[in-house]
Amino acid sequence: MTPLLQNSVDEFVQLNRFSSTAAMKSHTDDKDNLVFELELSGVKKQDITIKSAVGLIYLSWAKKGIVKSCFWKLQNGYNTMSLKAKYEGNVLAITIPINRYPELKACIIE
Repeated sequence: MTPLLQNSVDEFVQLNRFSSTAAMKSHTDDKDNLVFELELSGVKKQDITIKSAVGLIYLSWAKKGIVKSCFWKLQNGYNTMSLKAKYEGNVLAITIPINRYPELKACIIE
């Protein structure tokens, strides 16, 4: 796990440690994406809302009339504004593209 991903996962767990209904099932990263999988047992797809801003993701869901929410802040390097989500079998998969920066070129000082 990359340090950037570990910091993001640690922050998600710390910010949301009191939320008993959003269990992080898994998280992976590769060269292109960060993927969080959250288990939301008994929640219907239409009762889930995901909002994002630069570096932030807000997730809310309703179950039996009770609304729960959580959020996490990702460090620079993740394109939260282009995230995609899929809900299947009580598991919400959130895929966040990793920004790729061009290789730095040395500048000659005259």
